[in-house]
Amino acid sequence: ETEITGTVAYLANRNAWVMQTTSPNRRRLTHTGDLDGRVFALSPGGTHLLFTRVATETGEGAPLNTVYAIETAVADADPVKLEVESVLWAGWEPGCNVTPAGTGCHVAYSTGRSSEGSPGWKAENDLWVARPRPRDGKLLGRRQIVQPGAGGTYGWWGSVYAWSPDGESLAYARADE
Repeated sequence: ETEITGTVAYLANRNAWVMQTTSPNRRRLTHTGDLDGRVFALSPGGTHLLFTRVATETGEGAPLNTVYAIETAVADADPVKLEVESVLWAGWEPGCNVTPAGTGCHVAYSTGRSSEGSPGWKAENDLWVARPRPRDGKLLGRRQIVQPGAGGTYGWWGSVYAWSPDGESLAYARADE
């Protein structure tokens, strides 16, 4: 048994799990076995988990995935679907506190779309920022920071972003830069 300070979130068998207080104190957050692992981000305070599920629609124009948020400390909490699909990367603003009204935290994200052949998607290499409202999934104050683009030589994989520790900036990396 290991003592845990804070919250540990992890994926097992395509479901989200959390551990709090001690290692045997683990709890499954999802039971559907359909998380795709593209987005799996714990809020700075460990109170909410942002994750993506495999899309239920298939065919041309179908989304890559759907995005959800779930409270980690509430037993049997229901995941709330957010108003965005086809997300390749997402991350919480550092040091923020998630509020039910959506006033406390920003989430940044980048999108893609389904495509034929490997790897099965084409990144938009865009960047959006919004404040998720966990009670109903609305994305408040959504704004596009970077317009869609080719993203360089290997742009179909997508840009990866990271928040600065103070939450004032985002850095990016691409396969060729």
